[in-house]
Formats: sequence, structure tokens, C-alpha cells
Amino acid sequence: MAAHHRFTLSVVSTPASACEARHRLLAQVRSWALPLEEETLSGIELVVGELLANAVRHGGPGPAEAVATWTGRDLVVEVHDRAAALPALSVPADDAECGRGLLLVDALSDRHGAEPTETGKRCWAAFDLPDSQRNGTTHRPIPDDEEKPVNPSAQPAIPVTQAESVVPRVIDRFAGRWEFLSNYSPAEVHLDQRRYPTVEHAYQAAKTLDTAIRERIAGTVDPDEAKLLGRRYADRADWEESKVAVVRALVEEKFRDPHLRALLLGTGGAELVEGNEWGDEFWGICAGHGQNTMGLILMAVREQARREAHPEEAKQLSPGGSADVSGSIGCAAQASIPTAHGTFTAWGYRSLLEGGEHLALTLGRVRDADRVLVRVHSECLTGEALGSLRCDCGPQLDTAMAEIAAVGTGVILYLRGHEGRGIGLLAKLRAYALQDAGFDTVDANSSMGLPADARDYRVAAQILNDLGVRSVRLLSNNPDKTAALTALGVEVSERVPLLVAPTIHSLGYLRTKRDRMGHDLPDLSESVAATRAERVS
Repeated sequence: MAAHHRFTLSVVSTPASACEARHRLLAQVRSWALPLEEETLSGIELVVGELLANAVRHGGPGPAEAVATWTGRDLVVEVHDRAAALPALSVPADDAECGRGLLLVDALSDRHGAEPTETGKRCWAAFDLPDSQRNGTTHRPIPDDEEKPVNPSAQPAIPVTQAESVVPRVIDRFAGRWEFLSNYSPAEVHLDQRRYPTVEHAYQAAKTLDTAIRERIAGTVDPDEAKLLGRRYADRADWEESKVAVVRALVEEKFRDPHLRALLLGTGGAELVEGNEWGDEFWGICAGHGQNTMGLILMAVREQARREAHPEEAKQLSPGGSADVSGSIGCAAQASIPTAHGTFTAWGYRSLLEGGEHLALTLGRVRDADRVLVRVHSECLTGEALGSLRCDCGPQLDTAMAEIAAVGTGVILYLRGHEGRGIGLLAKLRAYALQDAGFDTVDANSSMGLPADARDYRVAAQILNDLGVRSVRLLSNNPDKTAALTALGVEVSERVPLLVAPTIHSLGYLRTKRDRMGHDLPDLSESVAATRAERVS
């Protein structure tokens, strides 16, 4: 049957050229808008990669040729090279560094084979049209000028339809349209003046100080083979402390490429998540758990690129995809924070109108989640940094983190500017002096012409909205806080008590909060008595 579409590409026998050829050939196939499922297209890409890798490794001198042909009933991909020896299907030993490529071709394609040619050999694989579309199949006619090779530096590798132009709030699979985010995607980077075809190659090479092994990894086509070599010959004693910085530097170099940089910026404010099923909870997230270090690096590099491209707009975008509902808060930084209660992800927010800075600590997956355990915590320098016993702020923060760690998912909002329930540090110190003279915390504020509670929770509502939290279980003893957040549109499904042991120094303060401010603080006297007894014993 005559070919409906045919695309031919000459390939120089180097790993970097093979990766680029795979990318361009699949871009051309996708531009034909064939009636093939995404899973099939992903399999085609893997098969093309294996055939090209074999040609680079064993194809002899001179360039190879990659061809894709659509007949109307199947897609045939083939690679021509200069070597006469035909590949044979076999099962490699468990510790073999290569030999699995043909097994992959056999598993993913409907048919495959290899034949001698006048100049060497032809290796091919065929992918059939799905049974449901064999009769009456139609697809968009392609003008002749679209048969020309795709220039990836001049246009996106995958033509974007109107439906594809919509960016989801979360990108949690670096495949298909989002493959360019993967460290496996073709992108030349450098390590110690040596070129590598992907970030994965360079990352694996960085595990060893042996230059010969690095050279061997650089010459490997398949990133999985590079990974095998990197794991086998890793010899850096400082690797655990260095690996994040290594990846950050490589990813920054990767996205200096104008085409890839444009694709990265095209993800907008989507949360980038290295989703996986193989249990990697350091670089990604598996089954809802993980630090997502890779995703955080990508988002940080994206934010850096956005600042450079649009310095006046960069601070207005946040990891949730946009500024907050009022346009007055934006996320400016992200980092992993290891604590005694586990590793949290810190999101640094800046109030664009007032200039204040606030912090959100998240654990687990909170976006689009319901009944998330949340602590809206007010800054308290004296209670947290200095360990003052006049209040319960420090122990409450520590207990909240422990409770969130126990359930595995939650948010701590640390609100700056709330010192002394919103009156400020110096005013709080003056109020302390009045309390030492016999005033309670409410009357001390009143005597200075200040409100008992001057806190504003709009920032908290905006950050929760930005993080995509649907509803919260609020860790608080303060019903007024629940009412304030509810009035701001936060769905509080439950208020969870946050009780800590009082001290003889904080008892009067806590009684005032209970008796005059409506906080739920039962059994204060009994708790202090128990504390005194424990100290005496």
C-alpha cells in the first residue's frame, strides 16, 4: 500500500544526535495527527530510541538513517546503518550493561525484524492501527509542506492543539507533552567540560571521580544504561550532600536552551511533580508521599527564568498557577526544610502591597485535598526563638508539626506581623511590663489604646487558596479564628484542639484567653498542678 506520510532523517553516529533524532522523528509523527493512542505513541518513541541506540553503538562508520512511514493501517519505523551483522533476540544476564533493547522492541511493537541491505542493514518495527479504527478511519489531511522535517529550534516539538494549550494545575507525569521536563529528555549539558546527551547522563557521571567511567557514560545512548553505570561505579564520599546541587546546576544549564526555556515557561504556574510508581520519595512523590525535590528544582528554575524574562511580573505568580484571589500575595521561594518532625516543603510568600513575608510548610500532597490538617500560627519571637514561658506559642507550634507529621499530610501557616496578636514586638514587651504590674493581657492592650486581638487572617486564606486546599481541619483552641477564616471563604470542616501543658508563668495568660477571649482551654488548674508535682518529684 502506498505511503500516506513518510519522513526521513539522517543521523550522525553520536549519542547526542541519536537523542535529537528520536525527538524530531516523534515530533513529525505527532504532527500527522494519526489515530494512535498516547500509550502507543510513547511506545513508538521508546522503540525508535532503541533502534537508534543500536545503530550508534554497532552500526559501523558513517551516518545512519531513520525513517517513519504511515500507510493508513500501520506505522513503520526503521533505522538503516552501515553494519551487516543482524541483531538477535536473546535474554541478557542480570548484570549485563546492555542487550535489553531488542526485548523492549519485541514487547512494544506488533511486528519487528531486520534485513540486510546493499550498504548494511535495515532494522524496523511496525505498530498497527487499533482494531476499533481499522474501518472508515479518517484523520486530518496534511498539506505537503508539513511533510518537511521539523526544526525543533524554530517551533515546539509537538504541535499544540487548542485543548493542549490548557495547562493543568498539577503536572505529575513528565511524559508525552511534558516529556521535556524529564531528566531523560534529549538536552545537551556539560560536566567538567565534557558533553552529555541528557541531564540523567551527567547526573550519573557526577557520582564518580573516575574520568574513564565518566567518558564511558558520556558515550552511552540510553539513559538507563548511564544510570546502571553510575550506580555501579559511584565512589564520591560526599554524594548525598552534593547531589541536589549537582542536579540544580544541570537543570539550570538545560533550560538555558531558548526552545526548552520557552516550554518550561509555558507550564505557567502549574505545580510540577515527579510522580512515580517505583517508590522514589526523595526526588518525587509516590502514592501521595514524597519530598518532590525534582519538581521543586524545576519550579525554582522556572521562577528564575520568569524573573529574567518578566522581572516586573515574576513575583505575582505562585506555584498554584496564579496570584491569590485579591492579587496581593505571591510565592517567591520554595525549599525543603528537614525538621525533627520530618522534612517539610517551605513556600515563602510575599505580600505585594505591604511587603510582608509569610511561610507555608506543607507535608504530603495538599493540593485539591479535603479536610487537610492546618495550623494557622502567629509569629512569636519571644515564645519560639527565646523559649519564653509566658505564652504557649512555642509548644503549640512544635505540637502542631508533630500532629501533622503523625497523619502524614498537612499545612503550617506561619504568619509574620502577628507578634503579640498583631500589636507588634515592642508593644508586646510594654504589655508584658503592664502584666507584671497586675494587668491581664486584654487590659494591658486596652490601656495602651490597642485591641485585644489585631490579627488579620486574609493572608492565611489567600495562601490556602493558592496551595489548592479545599477544606481544613483547623488546629486551634480559638473559635474566633475559625469564624474569621470561614468569613474569608475557607471551608473549616472541623476545629481540632491544640492543647499543650501550661506552666506557672503562662497560667494567668491562658486563663484570660479562656475567660475573656473565648478560647477552649479546659482543666488549666489541674494541668499546672500536675506540672508542679512533676517538678517537685
